[in-house]
Amino acid sequence: MKFSSTQIFKFLSLSLWLIAVFFPLSAYFKMDKLLVTAELQAMSGQFQVFVWGIILSATGSFFIAWRMTLKLDTLQADFKDNIKGISIDDLQTEDSDEKPMEVNWSLMLKPIQESGFEAINWERYISLTCKIFKLDLAIMFTKQPDQQFINTYNFALLSHYQPSTFTEGEGINGQAVKNKQPIHIKDIPENYVRIGSASGSVLPTNIYIMPLIENNEVKVLIEFADMKTRGENTFNALKELAKQINAVRP
Repeated sequence: MKFSSTQIFKFLSLSLWLIAVFFPLSAYFKMDKLLVTAELQAMSGQFQVFVWGIILSATGSFFIAWRMTLKLDTLQADFKDNIKGISIDDLQTEDSDEKPMEVNWSLMLKPIQESGFEAINWERYISLTCKIFKLDLAIMFTKQPDQQFINTYNFALLSHYQPSTFTEGEGINGQAVKNKQPIHIKDIPENYVRIGSASGSVLPTNIYIMPLIENNEVKVLIEFADMKTRGENTFNALKELAKQINAVRP
């Protein structure tokens, strides 16, 4: 027969309480009789107080532990009732990205409209984007006069990872720049940057590559990544964001 941890805890609590009560009482009757026989009445009274103090403390601790155990039983029963009837498929398909995103486009476009690509505070803008779209990682590249795209800002990137520079047509990022089209990657290569977590680091499940255009030229490319089960709605929202940013004229 297999006992649960709650049953074991109940048994230990009851056993310890019986031990804590039995031994002081046993000592009490033996010592009290001895003290009375020796006519040490004052000491006998102090010994009685001491013994009953031990018994009351043990009893109080027992009832507190027992109460906690009963509460745990109730919580476990509620949990079992809540998950009853939920299949593995239901758990796997549940995703916060299931519904189309509702985005305040005016809020997202205002910084671009007011400042343009040159003066915008990209650090704040990317942080805002990650918050609104629930993204876990962002890597920003900016085009330089020598046509190289260099890493200029990162959001939640592990400190030991250094993004590589690239040019138009070079690698996946370069292809996004050349075609001036966003890219959604679901098959993440093992050597891709990982997302940090409390338990270590993991590969993202989605990468979104967004080229941003000003005067018909890609000036900025941003890689976003997240851990969503499905990223289609996020990708569509980011595509719409890129489309609207690319249409802005400050």
